[in-house]
Amino acid sequence: MEKKDQIENCFDVIAEVANTLCQAFVGDGDIMNLYLGQISTPLQLALFKPFCFETAVLMVALLGDRHPTVKKNLLEQTQLDAQEIGILEESCVQERLDYYSRNNDQLVCYSSLCLDMGISIANKYDLSSEDRNKRLQSNVTWKVALYDAIEQIKQTEENL
Repeated sequence: MEKKDQIENCFDVIAEVANTLCQAFVGDGDIMNLYLGQISTPLQLALFKPFCFETAVLMVALLGDRHPTVKKNLLEQTQLDAQEIGILEESCVQERLDYYSRNNDQLVCYSSLCLDMGISIANKYDLSSEDRNKRLQSNVTWKVALYDAIEQIKQTEENL
């Protein structure tokens, strides 16, 4: 696979994973809201770029030194995305990469970062944020989406 194709494939996977996480986060296991069709599209849209950011950082961390060109391109785009979503500290990306390198369990790290980011954004849209936070802690759909995201990212990295 050519480098350009590899990079495009990474961005496709990042977008797909972020979309899946947005759907799982907004659905958040509340059967009544799902039944009544009360899914927050604005919240889902607001979560997309931050989840893309978190997913891209994880992918950069998993790439290590094996694919320097792909890693460099992803890292550059991730830093631009950080600025776009309002993360002004340039050290933010590096801090997250350090967080992944210090911890062996990427699922726990990724889950924690995505959950914190999601809750922070959801609190701006939801009046019932405390209920949402409790439901997300036990939401099987959210946990499965995170696990699948990690597996999909690892598989993409292995196929480069």
